[in-house]
Amino acid sequence: MLRSIPDDAKFKDDLAALATEETNIQNILMQVDIQRLRPDVLNALIAFSFYRFSTRASTVVALHAVDIAEATDDTQRLAEAHLVLGKILFRLDRYDEACPHFENAHRLFKTLPDGPDHWHMGECLMQLAEMWMYMMIFSNKNRLLVLEAQAELSHNPSQKYYVACGLLGLGNFLWWSSDFREALKVLSAAKSIFEELECQASTSECLILMAHVYIDSQEYMQAVDLSRLGLIKAEKSGDVRLIHDALIDLIQSLVILSYHDEALDIIGKWLPHVRAGGSPLTIGQILELLGYNCVEKMDLRKAQVAFEGARIQYSNIGSTVLGRKSKERCSANLTKLENGLTITVLSDLQKWP
Repeated sequence: MLRSIPDDAKFKDDLAALATEETNIQNILMQVDIQRLRPDVLNALIAFSFYRFSTRASTVVALHAVDIAEATDDTQRLAEAHLVLGKILFRLDRYDEACPHFENAHRLFKTLPDGPDHWHMGECLMQLAEMWMYMMIFSNKNRLLVLEAQAELSHNPSQKYYVACGLLGLGNFLWWSSDFREALKVLSAAKSIFEELECQASTSECLILMAHVYIDSQEYMQAVDLSRLGLIKAEKSGDVRLIHDALIDLIQSLVILSYHDEALDIIGKWLPHVRAGGSPLTIGQILELLGYNCVEKMDLRKAQVAFEGARIQYSNIGSTVLGRKSKERCSANLTKLENGLTITVLSDLQKWP
């Protein structure tokens, strides 16, 4: 089983092929005998874990892959197993748990028998830096980590793809840091390279992050245009995470612009898909946006149900600052609805989430 990535032209077809045999493959892989392990089986465990990361995130196979890899002397495969487990935990919003796996993967990629794997080292560091962002840890240490990650990704300047990945990670950090002008500059540079290389997923990610910037700058029509384009490219790539990120930007901007019927249609179409993805944060955000949209349409009963659903989802990540603040916001809105008070939708969404 070969692993493809969202920027590969064949990635979406690979997902479809694996989906037809998902249950059989998982059952077979979970019955692997460590004493009779073949290298191709360990490769299959890791590849299938990446598949689960890209579809319906679950740690079951990835945890098994780490256990199996630890019983071998294959540093490369153990590093990959830690990396994919960290990515899955990130998708499930379990940031504290994800960090050690990115740290372990970075250490292992740095000490490979054939020499350091700079691309994967940079990926691990960039993922770790993003974990800190979601955990609301902003310091000079985080900035230095992003710059170190970018340097690893740009270790060979002739490898345009990795150079662009470094720019993408830096642009993401600049957005989180509210350095909007510089973020747009860096993300535009990354997007140009990815477009040249015909990388649908990474081009989508650049567009989505640029939409983030325009939302925070209260330029919502630009955000709508970018998130629509980002959604199209994300769908072409098959990357579930990017589809959901684009949807959140698009729905938020549509609600603010009072395109309530369109927002409701999009939520109705995509909510089951988002639920299947398994991220409490993403599910909570879609439900919360539904709540605000219902408030604007004066459907207060449905708004109450939506805010309550969002609050439950945010409770699942209550150990994080983002989870706690989001839960408190939904609780406050539920109290307002119960007491007949006004919810200031525009004000809330302009500083959301």
